[in-house]
Amino acid sequence: MNEFKFSVVIAAYNSDLWISKTINSLINQTIDFEKNIQKWWLRGEKMMKLVFICSGNTSRSPMAEGLFRKMVGNVDVSSAGFSTQSGENADEYACLVCRKHGIDLSDFKTTNISDVDFNGVDLVLAATVENREKIKRFYPNINAHTIKEY
Repeated sequence: MNEFKFSVVIAAYNSDLWISKTINSLINQTIDFEKNIQKWWLRGEKMMKLVFICSGNTSRSPMAEGLFRKMVGNVDVSSAGFSTQSGENADEYACLVCRKHGIDLSDFKTTNISDVDFNGVDLVLAATVENREKIKRFYPNINAHTIKEY
């Protein structure tokens, strides 16, 4: 059993099946996502500012932020959620699974979407269609996509 599958099993065993599905989904989408991001840089665009959005900003969007930061390197990336108070820690199981992939979320603190300054943000990626639609409803000037769409 490879390390990734073992990490997913740990997450599922801890009654957090949705975390394992999230990591699996993020890993599966990474290849296409990375190609799109590389195209952005190959066009000579300025440094990209990216925000990942989910509901609670404790699992999905922090994992996406960490994975993207590891994948791309020095980039202006952050994450936020609709149903969170700013300053909370990432979910312990999300931290465990990410640590298995070399991503450290131990210093991560949640951010409520109302605390995000969207000025200069190039791309907003939502964890789900529901999150994307909520962004469009509350922030009509933001061009948001789901991670899968992008």
